[in-house]
Amino acid sequence: MSPAAVTSRVRLLALAVMAGLALAAPAAADACSGETSNPFAPWGDLADYVAAPDGGFEQGAAGWSLEDGAAVVDANEPWQVGGPDDTHALSLPPGSSALSPRICITQAHPTIRFFADGTRPLSALVVSVVLGDDDGRITELPVGVVVAGAQWQPAAPTPILVNLLAPLAPDGELWARFRLSPLLGALTVDDLYVDPWKTT
Repeated sequence: MSPAAVTSRVRLLALAVMAGLALAAPAAADACSGETSNPFAPWGDLADYVAAPDGGFEQGAAGWSLEDGAAVVDANEPWQVGGPDDTHALSLPPGSSALSPRICITQAHPTIRFFADGTRPLSALVVSVVLGDDDGRITELPVGVVVAGAQWQPAAPTPILVNLLAPLAPDGELWARFRLSPLLGALTVDDLYVDPWKTT
């Protein structure tokens, strides 16, 4: 997707937010806070991250919507960044998708990152942000393509983009979900994190 197309989609999404389509959280003031860690430090990424709800899939993808063959499997990224007892990951065969639970996003939430293992030398999946409201209206925006090889590796950070719209929402908070959809080949993913702070 070209930069112009991304900019156009973000502008449309901004209009949707202002029209009331974005999820503003009826939650406590600390809803966007959470315990941070540095799971990607061994790869030179010193940013502080917060784990997404069941982002390690150790609770059977609790709160996730798994579609068309997506399933929790006995596997794990080998570095055990979520904990030494972790034994599960998310399998995404071609044509499947997985939609995360709602995650609080503010202007200071710029990226998500996870681990991926492809079944071929070059596999890829699309990351999309999904916003909606209580009336069932949905806006979905693809924000990036993650490429993976035929072994576990940390995926590149994916900019969320819609975090730039958070100041337009009540309390400066959006509640969004993330959809992971294979684009090329099958993939296994594990340990999804959100970077809650702008870092250098």
